[in-house]
Amino acid sequence: MSRKKGQVTAYVIIGIILLAAAIASFTFRSSLFQSQWEREVAGAELLPPHAQKIKELIEGCMRETMIKGANLLGSRGGYMTLPEDTLPVSPLNLFSNKLDLFNDGNTLVAYWFYEAANGIPKTAVPSKQNMEIELAVYMDRNLVSCIKDFAQLKREGYDIIHQTPQSTVSIKDAQIQAKITFPVTFSFKGTTATLRQFYGSIDHTLGNMYSIAVSIMNAENEQTFLENITIDMLSVYEEIPFSGIDFECSPKTWKRTDVEQNIKSILSMNIPFVRVKEGGYAVQENIYKSFEVDIKKNMKDVSSTFLFFPTWPLAMDILGEEGPVIRGKPFATEHEMSKYITQFFCLNNYNFVYDMKFPILVSLTDKNNNVFQFATMVIVDNNQPRINTLAPSVFDVDSPICENAQAKMKVFALGSRPDNSLVPLTGAKISFRCVTALCSIGETKIESNSASVTALFPQCINGVLIAEKEEFFRSEEIVSTMEDAAVSITLQPLYELAVNIQISANGEKRPAQPTEQVSFTFTEKESGYTTTVVYPGQQKVSLIPGEYEVQTQTIVSSDPPLSIEGKTIKVCNDVPKEGVLGVVGFTEKKCVEQKIDAISLDQIAAGSATVTWKVDHASLAQAEKITLYGIRTKLPRNIEELTKINEPFAAVTAGEEPRLD
Repeated sequence: MSRKKGQVTAYVIIGIILLAAAIASFTFRSSLFQSQWEREVAGAELLPPHAQKIKELIEGCMRETMIKGANLLGSRGGYMTLPEDTLPVSPLNLFSNKLDLFNDGNTLVAYWFYEAANGIPKTAVPSKQNMEIELAVYMDRNLVSCIKDFAQLKREGYDIIHQTPQSTVSIKDAQIQAKITFPVTFSFKGTTATLRQFYGSIDHTLGNMYSIAVSIMNAENEQTFLENITIDMLSVYEEIPFSGIDFECSPKTWKRTDVEQNIKSILSMNIPFVRVKEGGYAVQENIYKSFEVDIKKNMKDVSSTFLFFPTWPLAMDILGEEGPVIRGKPFATEHEMSKYITQFFCLNNYNFVYDMKFPILVSLTDKNNNVFQFATMVIVDNNQPRINTLAPSVFDVDSPICENAQAKMKVFALGSRPDNSLVPLTGAKISFRCVTALCSIGETKIESNSASVTALFPQCINGVLIAEKEEFFRSEEIVSTMEDAAVSITLQPLYELAVNIQISANGEKRPAQPTEQVSFTFTEKESGYTTTVVYPGQQKVSLIPGEYEVQTQTIVSSDPPLSIEGKTIKVCNDVPKEGVLGVVGFTEKKCVEQKIDAISLDQIAAGSATVTWKVDHASLAQAEKITLYGIRTKLPRNIEELTKINEPFAAVTAGEEPRLD
């Protein structure tokens, strides 16, 4: 009997152990699947009442600043501080790297894709990591003002001192989490304590909307759907001279300004019909299906809107049509049957070739009316959509590709010197790009009289090795990392020079005047390095050795504004005579009148030019100053002269090469 009791007791003990193990396993598993942030929050919740008041105040302000910061990020295209553009908007440069929504300088949205004034396409899509850093900095700067120096608690008897907050932020699809290290020491009724870390979160779809926005931008880069829709609109609307044949004996003419305004009106009416598939809207007519784009992404609870306003800039050029009037041309052909037909009928053919650039605002809205928006530039080139020559616009810094590193690589970083010899570079940041993954490798250090870093790389064919160091131009090399190897990468130094701006006018040279805005854009042909100098404002420029295309433009401020009178011009064409004479081939001249409106300008394009300039290491290393020559021609007096001088970077006067001193 006692033996049976002993067996039962053993079974009970074993059962208790198994039950305890199961509970422990469940508890551990639950803890295991909690994020580090959630575990830290749970551990910081138990505080005495006096400390709880401080915690609630700080975390309430954390949530408040997070909401404001997230909304600001969303309204500016993922930037808290918009990227700087050194080349200002002017009559010769209608576009910046940000879109001014109301033309007042107060509401700006970053372009995620645009073409710079020198014709180089650029992308400026922020990474989620950069958004997290900017939001953290915003919280650090605004948290203390929200707390108001603990004024209310001090009135209740608290004695509080605090240090500077330091935030970290994590942007999830539907939530934003923040942790702030903010040492606060307080005394209250004889109790003294210090709180160091605080946690806050808000429900916000910033991460999801950002991800959708990136997919839209990638779809536009790959499919150019906005350009294709624009070309369709040009060909459909009769108000736009595009292509076709008519039987009028006087070829049609159009005012350029009217065509631009008609295009703007058509864009503003039609662009809002563009939608992302399953984007929280209902297509009521099949005609709008052609305005639908599939980004292969779930758009649940998020709607998309595409906008163009007539007040926004539009750059338009029509091949072969340089004046203020666009003219149709009489039908001409070598075909014998066509020659016979034209003896009896008047025929005119229209085949206009357009180059166009204009902005589009893409706006996403979730069910809580949170907004994420960005701008992109639509480019039509010779009646064709722009060709995508861009690398992927956003790179995944947390990609599994980076974690699957197997090839051992040794990377040497070298700097080029004035005598063209090479020197090891320490502190060069090395990264590696494979498809859309961007992997951080490390920094070069001195090893055996060389500067290098040795690390495991993901296996990749034709990946991009990147080296960056302050005071050097970023360098990239195509490498394959399918097996262990050593590779070197060379960086070119940036030489900083003082700038002296001179104006070449009427065969003489003189210093630039405060009323003259002069810009110079340098583009190094081989490396793609580009930089801009703007007067007044900049006093220095950094250059690397190489062969540059240097574009200059001069804008003159006029107070009072320059008035250019309107005029009426005659457009004449030879057309078949009426009656029998027309049948046998006789023609007569017929003219139509076209009125060109007067205009008033407070900024006038006064000259532009493009020159090629070659400079070597030694010359840059020895120089302290660079003299740049702007062009100043006579101001336009009529519409024809204004049209000619506004042609982008037209060499109205021969440019002059920069001079080093």
